[in-house]
Amino acid sequence: MKIRILANGKFKVSAIADEDGECPVYNDLKGNLSSQYERYGNNLLDKIDRISDGGFDSFSSKLVHEICKKPKLYEFIQGKLRLIFFHGKGEMIAVCTEIIIKKTQKADPSAVRRAKDAYKAYWLSVDNGSLNVIEEV
Repeated sequence: MKIRILANGKFKVSAIADEDGECPVYNDLKGNLSSQYERYGNNLLDKIDRISDGGFDSFSSKLVHEICKKPKLYEFIQGKLRLIFFHGKGEMIAVCTEIIIKKTQKADPSAVRRAKDAYKAYWLSVDNGSLNVIEEV
């Protein structure tokens, strides 16, 4: 599995990348969002930087909350955008899986399923030493 570092401060925030190193979360945050969501994407980038610098202590449950108990999955909330993530190993405070547009009250079941798969693949890669971290920020 490959992950790309999104922010590297006191803690690291990363996102899942494909085999070619392409990272959909990074690409979305850096300009692939439609114009109506661009402002929210910029606000998510600011949150990612704040979390990298100081952790989650300054965030209320209105901005970050749990969407799955087993495994523990969370989402950053920004307008209609949701950035799904889980906690990684050590200083890897968040591993982001995807950005979705919120359409209903509950978390999107297919997005949760994909995040669960990413969670399993991440920890398997950590355990067997095959995690490839793309450091460029």
